[in-house]
Amino acid sequence: MKVGKEFSSEIYYCSPGRGDRSGAQIHDMLFAKAYCIENNYKYIGCPIHSGETKTLVEYLNITNNYKIIDGSTYKIILPNVYRKKDSIIFTQKIRDKIISNFNYKYDNNFTITVHIRRGDVGPEQKKRYLYNKYYINILKQILIHLEKYNNKNIVINICSESKSFESFDEFEQITDYNVKLYLDTSLNKVYDLMIHSDILILSKSSFSFVPAFYNKRCVIYYPFWHNKLDHWLNSTEIDFDVKLEKQIKNLIVKYHS
Repeated sequence: MKVGKEFSSEIYYCSPGRGDRSGAQIHDMLFAKAYCIENNYKYIGCPIHSGETKTLVEYLNITNNYKIIDGSTYKIILPNVYRKKDSIIFTQKIRDKIISNFNYKYDNNFTITVHIRRGDVGPEQKKRYLYNKYYINILKQILIHLEKYNNKNIVINICSESKSFESFDEFEQITDYNVKLYLDTSLNKVYDLMIHSDILILSKSSFSFVPAFYNKRCVIYYPFWHNKLDHWLNSTEIDFDVKLEKQIKNLIVKYHS
């Protein structure tokens, strides 16, 4: 294969890409990028056919030079290779290298963002669906701890889709706090909210996994087919509430005192 002038004789690696929704496509890119960092390969990205996904990739500042590989020496890495370790491959060193290209911008509020997977997912899909009561209970735990520290500037963002088996009225009834409901909102806006939250509550979804990967503060995870990162909190563990309070205290001391 002819080597392109712009690349000299080095070998460049790409992944085949996915045809899923945006979160799954970018999650797959992160796996491939992490694998290449681990093996000291030069990763140039993958084909992206969705305009929404391209916009998110640009927002996250993930370099994707797939189009310029024509005429170059390159190799395609298959998913069964770069996804083999699942989330274990996202070591702190590799994650820090990937998120170092992102431009973080925080405000002064203590922000809690909840991503609720709805749309094409309903209760009949038990592996994917989490009921409203799960998110409400987590929010109650968080707010009880926040009240101990008299933290007043609390904003709660609820991000989901208008097509939903359950109504979102329960969340709007949390009247003591500034609750904002984002339904069918642009993906960039939702990612921005999730990444910059003090506390991010995930659904069982690659869509929320990606901004959680970029979130530098507190992430609350419910077990699903992708393992959590080491520093995330598992909401099903016995000592979850103890760990939650500790993280909330640390967040207030470090960012909101």
